[in-house]
Amino acid sequence: RRYRDWILKIRGTGHAPRVDMHMAVAESCDVYFYDLARRLTIDRMHDYLSGYGLGKRTGVDTTNERPGVLPSTRWKRDTMNQPWYPGETLSAGIGQGYMLATPMQLAAATTVLATRGQARPPRLLRSVAGQTQP
Repeated sequence: RRYRDWILKIRGTGHAPRVDMHMAVAESCDVYFYDLARRLTIDRMHDYLSGYGLGKRTGVDTTNERPGVLPSTRWKRDTMNQPWYPGETLSAGIGQGYMLATPMQLAAATTVLATRGQARPPRLLRSVAGQTQP
């Protein structure tokens, strides 16, 4: 599906007149992802992204790893005793708002994408060619 980029029409700047997913990723078109998030809903985004390992520990061989936050209506109700508001879904659609992930979690999610669904625990490098790294 392609989306119109209204900023191009209004200000003469922005993305192409019609934006598809490839262009939205390449040019970081927030409007495309706002609309996608709105149509998906926060709970469907949560369920889908949890399959990529977001919102949980990666199992990396280090200490004190944090799970991050993959928000949902239930998460907000349980942690803040508040309802989920539609605008919060739009923020989550561009990775902002309550959504939190470590660089290692993002790398692990990228691995799931690159291996077509095979999650592999990340490993930290201890040496290169036999030389221990600081």
